[in-house]
Amino acid sequence: MKKYKFYILAVISALILSLIQLLIGGRLKNENEGHIYVLTKDIQRGELLRDSDFEKISIKGYNSDFLLKDDYISAINLSKGSILSNSFFQNEYLDDKDRIISLHLDNSRLPLNDIKVFDKVSLFIIPDSKKMGDLDWIKLERLLKEEKIPYNPERDLGFVLDNLVIRSLPLGDYLGKGISLKVPASQDIIISFLKDKASMEIIFKGN
Repeated sequence: MKKYKFYILAVISALILSLIQLLIGGRLKNENEGHIYVLTKDIQRGELLRDSDFEKISIKGYNSDFLLKDDYISAINLSKGSILSNSFFQNEYLDDKDRIISLHLDNSRLPLNDIKVFDKVSLFIIPDSKKMGDLDWIKLERLLKEEKIPYNPERDLGFVLDNLVIRSLPLGDYLGKGISLKVPASQDIIISFLKDKASMEIIFKGN
């Protein structure tokens, strides 16, 4: 009888030892597992970061400190393949009435004077009749009417959104760089709707 008790205790001890080894091994494995976030495209300073702009990559021994927020704006120019860190971005507090958008400057509307963050600019939007269908015109008319923005497609080349606030600027040469603007959420709907159906030019004070 004592012999059987010895075997039972030995089996139990072996099981406990195996369980402890599994737990320790699993903890060490988890401690070695980590991840980083890597950009899948170039991001210009002033651009809003979206979850489609990066991917999560598993890596041993390191855990990224990066945590995406809805209003993260790049504070520097970042190249595809860059490992993301919170220090690369600035956080813009917005309420439900505001949005941050990013647009690229081109040589048709370069600023002739110094511009800075918090300056107000206008956005001149010219709908492209070749890309606008009948339903698009009806929707645009409704959106502009809600915002009380005058526009007659038969008479006017385009329409203007005024008093948009600069929230970040690119470094160095403005040409081809991104500029971030704070706009009312209702006007962001118009801009998003016309993104691929119109040309847009930023009008700076003094141009």
